[in-house]
Amino acid sequence: MVRVTNVGTLDVDGFLIHTMVINNKYAYMGDVATREYNTEYTEIIVPGESVHIPINTRIPEKIKGIRPTGQYTIDLEMTYAGGKTQTTTLNTKVV
Repeated sequence: MVRVTNVGTLDVDGFLIHTMVINNKYAYMGDVATREYNTEYTEIIVPGESVHIPINTRIPEKIKGIRPTGQYTIDLEMTYAGGKTQTTTLNTKVV
């Protein structure tokens, strides 16, 4: 879940969230260790308002026959207001 807060003075009238999940251990394998998702948030966020947005992702069940445990990097890119972009990187671990 990601919390988004409008710290500006104008309403935010929706945005696109591009999520890329990468298994750091197998990143050298390219696409098999990476998952991409796009989510469109269409609600208006007024100045000072915060919203929690669920970001659902799935990791691959297996990568070349190996259970994909380990460290993951999750890159979130939000695009709004005519192309302005905000990026955030999160890290998590799958055991």
